[in-house]
Amino acid sequence: PATLARSAPGTVPIDFAGGGALTMRTRSLRRSKLQVIEVDYADHGGGANATFPRLDDTYLVGVRYRAEESRTSVREEMFDYGSPAGHTHFLYVSGVDYVELNTPSHTLELILPRAFMQEVAEDLEVCGRIELGNAACFIRPDPVVPRMANLVRPYLDDPAALDPLSADSFMWSLGVYVLRRYGDLRDRRTVTGGLTTSQERLAKEWIEAT
Repeated sequence: PATLARSAPGTVPIDFAGGGALTMRTRSLRRSKLQVIEVDYADHGGGANATFPRLDDTYLVGVRYRAEESRTSVREEMFDYGSPAGHTHFLYVSGVDYVELNTPSHTLELILPRAFMQEVAEDLEVCGRIELGNAACFIRPDPVVPRMANLVRPYLDDPAALDPLSADSFMWSLGVYVLRRYGDLRDRRTVTGGLTTSQERLAKEWIEAT
């Protein structure tokens, strides 16, 4: 849009089109391989808008807590970014040209770098470059991701309560689920089910630690 207010270098350009009374607030959690960012665009009584980092070769898996109207451009392709509450978006944030927020928005963004997705794929003995879906942005009424997001959301209030082993175990479970459902990942191990190699290692580390 012509009125787009460019964000600082290294951040995602966001057009806050919902009105001057609305501002964006963020809070984040990082523990080992887990990184979560909560984004709340609403009437916070004024103040400056927060920024969102432009991450390298990374997808966002985001749960919508509010219905919203928005759109985004990724590599010069426009996507309708709005959805009902409870839906999950999958966005290649590294390729985002800008995001336009037209209504209040409240999401929990689970950060999924491609390097981590490749680790998961290799752990399942799958070769080749991993992609999510057939587009750089898509939204689904996913039955699992919102429940998983709600498991880590409380730790935004108390990050120290989340130990690194639990954080890594969560990320491996999320990665395996998302890649199997949306990444066309097929487990080529001769014996399927149970723990992956990395999950087994994490389990042993947890037993030793306790």
